[in-house]
Amino acid sequence: MATLQTIRNRAGLLVSVIIGLSLLAFVLSDFIGSGSMFGGPDYEIAVFNGKSVEYPEYEQIFDGLIENYKRNMGSDAMPEESVVDMIREQAWDILVKKYTLENEIEKTGIKVSEEELFDMVQGTNIDPQILQIPVFQNQQTGMFDRALVIQFLQNMDKDPSGNARASWLAFEEQLVQGRRVTKYNNMIKKAMYVPSVLAQQYHKDNMDKTDCRFVFKPYSLVADSTIECTDAELKAYYDQHLYKYDQEEMRDIDYVVFDILPSSQDMEFLQGKMMKLKEEFATTDDDVAFVNYNSDKAFEDKYYARNTMNPEVDSILFASPVGYIHGPYIENNNYVLAKVMEKKMFPDSVHARHILIQPNEKRNQEASKSLADSILNLLKNKADFIQLVMRYSDDKGSVPDGGDLKWFGRGKMVKPFEDTCFTAKVNEYKIVESQFGYHIVQVLERSKESEQLKVAFVEHLIEPSQQTRQQIFNTATEFASKATNYDEFKKLVGEKGIVKRTANNLSPNERNIAGLESPREVIRWAYNKAAKNEVSEIFELGDKFVVAVLTEIKEKGTAPMELVREQLLTEVRKEKKATQFIEEFKKSGYKTVEDLGAKIQQPVNDAPNITFNSFSLPYVGIEPEIIAVMSISEKGKISEPMKGNNGVFVFEVTNKLPSDQTDYSVDKVRIANEWKTRVEYQSFEAMKKKADITDKRVKFM
Repeated sequence: MATLQTIRNRAGLLVSVIIGLSLLAFVLSDFIGSGSMFGGPDYEIAVFNGKSVEYPEYEQIFDGLIENYKRNMGSDAMPEESVVDMIREQAWDILVKKYTLENEIEKTGIKVSEEELFDMVQGTNIDPQILQIPVFQNQQTGMFDRALVIQFLQNMDKDPSGNARASWLAFEEQLVQGRRVTKYNNMIKKAMYVPSVLAQQYHKDNMDKTDCRFVFKPYSLVADSTIECTDAELKAYYDQHLYKYDQEEMRDIDYVVFDILPSSQDMEFLQGKMMKLKEEFATTDDDVAFVNYNSDKAFEDKYYARNTMNPEVDSILFASPVGYIHGPYIENNNYVLAKVMEKKMFPDSVHARHILIQPNEKRNQEASKSLADSILNLLKNKADFIQLVMRYSDDKGSVPDGGDLKWFGRGKMVKPFEDTCFTAKVNEYKIVESQFGYHIVQVLERSKESEQLKVAFVEHLIEPSQQTRQQIFNTATEFASKATNYDEFKKLVGEKGIVKRTANNLSPNERNIAGLESPREVIRWAYNKAAKNEVSEIFELGDKFVVAVLTEIKEKGTAPMELVREQLLTEVRKEKKATQFIEEFKKSGYKTVEDLGAKIQQPVNDAPNITFNSFSLPYVGIEPEIIAVMSISEKGKISEPMKGNNGVFVFEVTNKLPSDQTDYSVDKVRIANEWKTRVEYQSFEAMKKKADITDKRVKFM
């Protein structure tokens, strides 16, 4: 029964809620122009095709998304940080599409008619975004309910502020834009054509087989330390292969952490506090009030079956009498006291059915209760339960099963309903009120009863005192004041035995650093304030104080030679080894692969069923160039020595197995389908690349 399931975890709704957000900000962003009170490069958040876009335009979009998220979640509270980060990315995506994709769509003249929009909102082809908005889902079934959309549209003008209408119109505008994008992508897909010659080549590249025997001498047989490379050689290789060293804008940092942990004195103080509470807990007449007043966590009114608590605590409490207090003990970074309040026999699960009567516009609370009482009287007079379900029940999810909820255990239904089911006798009819309305309940079966406990927990978070926090902060301050540059930073790390941590290749919009909570402030410092080798101020991130140093600034473009020196050494050494091996192979005077293998003391390997599109050789690894040459070489011909990724090769084609297929229609369809799956992503990526986007979000968030 959807109505009575435990309240859903709101995080589970996150994706669908964000997808279904009304985008008021999207429309209003058009009205922010150069006449804004903001202006100039300090407020520039992006550049598209040379056009400057200022932060307030982005902020308007973001604020609209946040407000609509709150509205859909039924909360005025700011979403948690992970949700805010997702919404920030969605706002950016909207801004990018506005200045790239929408411009292209506008050129095509693609439109969406009023009839199409009606069909998307309340017709037979409801848009997926509307389907996933929680306020348009039936409370009992969890399914989309068109009537709720119509009800909203009929009532939105009753909002005197006009916000409901403005929000909806903005959302409709986004629906229209989404449909235009779909049409645009479909237009591209329809324009795709796969020539027969391409389908034939595609088939051959995948299906023509080649068998080879090869000898391979790996580069690893010669130690790198024996290969000398001059700066001139490295520079020559670098100049000839600049394309290999393209990089995005990035930053490298080193940092140290000072964990904000409770001291031994803090632990002693908290333990003493819990021992005093234990004495008071033993004499109180109201365990619930005591917990609610003294615990960090409110009292939870529930029964625990065996093996549902901490194993050690579970065994102790079930073996103890009512009134026994266990603890204080440590669990999940809390000091805990656990008091046995009650011991009762309950089934582990029950099988029940119900009829739900909900108040609505035509039936108030009193009328609903009266109807529920009337149905109860009918049942007591032998009326047919299933017929009454079909006629009266508002829980549409269980109506098809005659109101049958099947078997369920504790914690699966809302509490008033659950308590009634677990205390009622088999076949007894009862009325219970919950937040969903009035339920006429009948328990059909009960599982075997077992002892269950009601337990009162007093919990206190184990955390450092203010004095301890100040001491740790003073230690971090002393370090930061003495580490005036990177050299001093490294010297202090060594002297004090502190672990130095590294975070390399941080992009401007990176939001994570391993081991740090919400490190965005550190990343923004690295981009907006710090010079190379500069040491930061102290950052407080969760339960840590952090001091960082900016060790490298990597600008977008070709990486400077000094930054890729290790890569250059690897590549140049490989080149030199390859030249050495090729000369060795040629001097050996080999006639066959077996002959060469014997002379260089390397095994002869088989590579069966190689195709042009294969990428890996057995016993070797990834070798696309070697494989490509193998697949097009003649049978029986011994190759020249070839430089590969992992070593130098000589091979012989021992067999060619061309495909005998002449009909390539299936390949045409396969290629077309592969292309179509990439249309949306690749076309958008192409537009973004063409737009030459400059992303300056790191200045603001």
